[in-house]
This record gives sequence, structure tokens and C-alpha cells, in this order.
Amino acid sequence: MTKTLAFPAPEPEGHPYSVDGHDPLIEPHGGHLVDLIAAPARAAELKAASRDWPSWDLTPRQLCDLELLLDGSFSPLTGFLGRADHDAVCRRMRLAGAVPGGTAQARSPSPSTSRASWPTR
Repeated sequence: MTKTLAFPAPEPEGHPYSVDGHDPLIEPHGGHLVDLIAAPARAAELKAASRDWPSWDLTPRQLCDLELLLDGSFSPLTGFLGRADHDAVCRRMRLAGAVPGGTAQARSPSPSTSRASWPTR
């Protein structure tokens, strides 16, 4: 697997991807990279089960946000923000449940929301 440095730098001597025994890549926000992409077996299960689920046509922006959530680009978020989290992020750049001086996992630099309406029954 090829790693990409977050900034231009000469390749260190010794191990190609370590500097003084440390990984040169930037640590993911919140300490771990969220990966929401389903494994092939689970993807097949979801595909079969989803035939009866409601569906929407997503706008290009919504599709982009969904891809960013799935591949971990919005780590540590694991889904779209609800109303309380959205309002808290807009006011204080923190999720609603975040406490002052809390962990980085409670921070969110931009609100990630979906305009999709849930069907009523």
C-alpha cells in the first residue's frame, strides 16, 4: 500500500515510511479513521435487503457528502448531523454532547447534514 504524505518531504532514510520510528502521516481527527464501507459479504446482504426500502434521488452535493462520510473524510463523524448537533456545530464548532475541554472526537469543523426527507407512513 502506498502512503501519501500530507506535505512535500524527502523520503526518510531507513524504513521508507517512518521518521525516527514515527509515522509521518497526520493523525486522523479524533484519533482513528472511520471506515463505513461495507465488506463485500455485508454489502451483498444490504443490497438484497434494500430492495423494499424507500429510495431517493440524491443531488450531486448529497452524493459527495455521503462518499466523504463512507470513506472517513469526515472522521470522527459516522453519519449526518441531527438538528441538535447541527445547531451546536454552527454555534460552537462542537457536537451537542461535547463538554468543554473534552476530547477531539467531540469537535466538528463543519455541519454535515442531509436534506433528504424521511417518508411518512
